[in-house]
Amino acid sequence: MNPIIAPSVLSADLSRLPEQVEAALAAVGEQVGATFGDTENPLLVSVRSGARASMPGMMDTVLNLGLNYETVEALAKRAGDKRFAYDSYRRFIQMYSNVVLGAEHHLFEDILDNYKHLNGHNLDTDLTAEDWRAVIEQYKAAAQDELGEPVVDVGDAIRERHRHAGGLRRVCGPTQGGIAVKIA
Repeated sequence: MNPIIAPSVLSADLSRLPEQVEAALAAVGEQVGATFGDTENPLLVSVRSGARASMPGMMDTVLNLGLNYETVEALAKRAGDKRFAYDSYRRFIQMYSNVVLGAEHHLFEDILDNYKHLNGHNLDTDLTAEDWRAVIEQYKAAAQDELGEPVVDVGDAIRERHRHAGGLRRVCGPTQGGIAVKIA
């Protein structure tokens, strides 16, 4: 399945960002029959930087933007798998905290390793949905302690990708077609 990419997600004028994000989410939601923030059929998106030429490993992506305690239950119901849904939510919190808020990646790896050690688990796949929910609480507490209360916002994720893309343009030189931020 090809990704659905929202058209014209970001212009150089960041003052128009809220209306562009709203239009992009509506466009993607219409194509897939889901709504961002809906507790029955939530639209989950990834926010990534992109360029005409691939630059693997150069730009981080935030996956599963749209997950929270209400939408994760809808995902679990639709997927028929609570463990998958809570693991996805845990990964989202980790990515968002690292990529957008600047939390160190090891902070979350340490929490997960400690939780597995204390609860007799060797692999991530040994954890249940309830285990992931407990890990999520620890992730949220750690992010709050390190960064203050994180506000999860599509606009913040896009602004961070745009900022990062600008830095890459300086490091890598100009790219044909520029670097864009995509909601997919």
